[in-house]
Amino acid sequence: VNFSPELTEIITETKYLEQLGFMVPELARNVALQEEKFSRYVDGLKRMLQRYYDALGLLNAAEMQLLDDHIKDLQRVLRAGYKRLNWNSLGIPDFIGRCSHAIGKFESLVNQIQKNADDINSRLSMIENADLFKTPPPLTGGLPRDAKDYFEYLDIHRQKTVETLSQKYRAIGPLLTKMEGLVVNTNTGKSTKLKSYYGYWEKRAFDALNKMVLSNLTNFNAQLQTRMLFSVDAQLSPPDIIVNPPYNELFKHLMQSVRGAIESTKSFTRWMSGTCLEVPPQGEREDDLVVFSFHSDIQNVTPISDMSLAVSQTITKTLAGLKNVLNKWKKYRPLWKLDKTIMMEKFAAKKPSCVSYDEKLQSYCALKEQVGNQPMVKEVDFIRLHLGPLAESVQENANAWVTSLGKLLNISARDNMESLKLNIETLENDLQRSPDTLEDLKFVLKTISNIQDITLDVETRARDIRERY
Repeated sequence: VNFSPELTEIITETKYLEQLGFMVPELARNVALQEEKFSRYVDGLKRMLQRYYDALGLLNAAEMQLLDDHIKDLQRVLRAGYKRLNWNSLGIPDFIGRCSHAIGKFESLVNQIQKNADDINSRLSMIENADLFKTPPPLTGGLPRDAKDYFEYLDIHRQKTVETLSQKYRAIGPLLTKMEGLVVNTNTGKSTKLKSYYGYWEKRAFDALNKMVLSNLTNFNAQLQTRMLFSVDAQLSPPDIIVNPPYNELFKHLMQSVRGAIESTKSFTRWMSGTCLEVPPQGEREDDLVVFSFHSDIQNVTPISDMSLAVSQTITKTLAGLKNVLNKWKKYRPLWKLDKTIMMEKFAAKKPSCVSYDEKLQSYCALKEQVGNQPMVKEVDFIRLHLGPLAESVQENANAWVTSLGKLLNISARDNMESLKLNIETLENDLQRSPDTLEDLKFVLKTISNIQDITLDVETRARDIRERY
């Protein structure tokens, strides 16, 4: 407000000089008599201008450009204050009233514009802060779900989240059309006056989607290194030890989740140039329509590509760790890799003693106990590996060898017993021969001698048969 401080000094000096009885110029006396009026004018003008500056201070660069015509209209109302009016003008109160009224209308417009802008900002904030890799609630006891349940939950949650966000995004266009009505009194969604403002919000939408994807990939990569996400089972699938789901399936599903986060931006359609209207699907056939979305731009953002690669490397490292754990179980591979029939035939061909059988049986029983004492759960980064099914299969194979050895031992014992029985029966028949002649007597006596000679051997064979059984 151009009210010179010298005027205030003149008014003060005039009042004091008159009180002291001095003569003062008429002009100075007239100015002093209007002190209250001037003070009222100055205060009114300052308050009015402060409202003006406060209203402008609420606007960002995009809104300043959007409301450029309205600001110029307001400035035209204010122009009389620094071009036509002076402190002797009678229209100052009317001028203050007109300016205050114009500023009030402008404040109302700014308030409505910013209310809609806040609504748009809240929608973009929801997009930016969306969680596309929400971990499913754990099972009873805080245990993670199996891989199949985890991936199903992840896909369903992401689809629902993206559907909700895309609906929020589609409402931005109508909000901008509403703002168009406030600013230029049209509702087309393609006003040339708002071209740069449409572009401003489309860029904001791109930034929100970019942050959404990048932050989700970053958080997912952190989860892969710090949280237990799901469980898998180690299984025996002769001749290999595998995990269920297999390594390639785990890698594929995890990377599909990464691609799903990036491809979620396909649900956000771009606007036609200079408008806030979505680009209609392009194509001649309904089954071959192309939708112009943010996806083509988002997937080429370097930080997102780099983070996708980082996630891939983290997954590969963890799967290699799983393989290292299972490789330690390959020492039991002979249990299922060797042909039992051939190995049993070779073993039987050596006519092993009972001690040899016992050593073999004891080795397989010790192996079963060793497997049973192994930890049945192993945590490798974000995967909980259940080794129970594998251990059970290994023990079953050990049992199969024990059974095969038992059958072989039973056969050998039975054959030895049959052979011994036949020898004893033969000797018994020879003893039944009547010694009627000298030759017969000699035969019987020789049989008795033979029995005496083989007694120790027979007892040994009988003891061996007993031990085998």
